[in-house]
Amino acid sequence: MTPPSAAARLLFDGLATELRGDGVSIGMAFGHRALKHSGLGVACLAGDSMVFRLPVASPEHAEALAVEGAHTWAPSTMNAALPDWVVVPVESSARWLPWARVAVSAAAG
Repeated sequence: MTPPSAAARLLFDGLATELRGDGVSIGMAFGHRALKHSGLGVACLAGDSMVFRLPVASPEHAEALAVEGAHTWAPSTMNAALPDWVVVPVESSARWLPWARVAVSAAAG
């Protein structure tokens, strides 16, 4: 996988800053920089795309999958896609914060 661009890293860092007050920390998930809540990965930066863990039945999951270039994520070529993880390209970054908030809320229970 291509490493994230400087612009994608800045967007990721901006999300982390916005969500810090919601108990989000930066860590690693699936070998990528990730946003975590209570130790659970809720989003990660994969190349120039963000991957969000969104509840499958949620409207946000459907909205994210409807973005051009979006798809469910298989973190490894040896694994099947994880249905609740959605890859969305950097071009959709204006919608990343709302999706991140849904992912954090779902992890918080």
